[in-house]
Formats: sequence, structure tokens, C-alpha cells
Amino acid sequence: MIQSFWQERWDQRLTGFNQPQANETLQEFWPSLELAPGARVLVPLCGKSCDMLWLRAQGHSVVGVEFVGSAVTQFFSDHDIPSEETALGRRACDGGPSLTIIQGDFMSLQAQQVGPIDAFYDRASIVALPGDLQKAFAQTLARLTSSGSVGLMLAFEYPQDQRDGPPFSTHAQRLQELFGDDFERHQLKRWALPEADLERFGVDSCFESVHQLRRG
Repeated sequence: MIQSFWQERWDQRLTGFNQPQANETLQEFWPSLELAPGARVLVPLCGKSCDMLWLRAQGHSVVGVEFVGSAVTQFFSDHDIPSEETALGRRACDGGPSLTIIQGDFMSLQAQQVGPIDAFYDRASIVALPGDLQKAFAQTLARLTSSGSVGLMLAFEYPQDQRDGPPFSTHAQRLQELFGDDFERHQLKRWALPEADLERFGVDSCFESVHQLRRG
């Protein structure tokens, strides 16, 4: 059901969640992970996010995962990146750091399909999913990452009786419930969203937060 929702959003070009430039929180906190430039970074439910371009510009190899085929092709065409088909999706062939987008259901992937992962980045994946699928997402992320893998996760928190997502309200305690068995989690920052965003979301209050997760 959630896949049909997002497929419809892409079909109707209702993709305002795509930012025109790299996320500021990503740029602020990614250096704190202290990754080597060549680290291989997983970006679940990536859409056509330009955050992948920013990560690649840091020298990282990037592996995105997206089930909507048009999002995958648009990413490469929008940014004029030559690409070629792979067994699982598409990859850049412009001579830069490795950049691959796997087209498929993130929750069904196995580690051997994705390859070794050093880090991960989630701007809007966990909050795009209702509670039952959030658990499956957490289990998949644990399955695809190895001990020591580290990443950033962004989340929203608002009165749950005032809005039925997406984005879904996912507070720090919920993240601990989802990821605590497999990851060490630290909240790095939490801030209130401006009034304009409250009106857009239709809630009285809303906070955004960024968390560091490290695979145990």
C-alpha cells in the first residue's frame, strides 16, 4: 500500500520532498562521522535526491536504493550523468566515484546484492514509513550493514493525533525501540520547525532531529 502511495506521487509529479540542493543537516554533521573519502555509503529510499551528488563529491562510493523506476532514470538525466543498466538498476559511467542506484524494494535486499557498506544516510526513509514497515526497515538496515558501519538519520516529531503521515512522527524513543538492538544511537541535534512548516503539516508543533547510528 505504501509503495502504491509513493508511486502515485511520482506519477503525478508531486515530489516537493526533493530538495534543489544538498541537505544542510547532512553537510553540517556528515564530517563528524570521520569517514575516509572512499567509504561506501548506502542511501535507502533515495528517490532522485541530490544528496547523493554531495556524498559523491566527498569522494564516497554511493549506493542508492529506490523502487520507482522513473525516479532512478530522472536522477541521472536531471544531472546529465551518463549511466548504464546493471543487473539491479543503473550506475554512473562518467569516470567519477562509483554511483549506483538499485531499483527495487529495499526491504527485500540481501547483503550480497548490495555489497560491503561502510556508512549510510537516511534523510526521509524511516519517516516515510508507517510503524509496521519501520520495523522491517530497521531489520533490513541491520542486515545490510556490518559491525562498525555508521550513519546519519533525520526524523520528525509532532503530536501524533494531529496528523497521519507521511512524514510519520518518529521520536527518539521510537528510534531507540527500532534500532537499539543492533545500533548505538546518539541524538546530535533537535530543533523546532518554523511556523510556515507547521501550517504546511497542519500541526501545532514539530521538531526535526538528527541522529548518529553505529552498527554494533
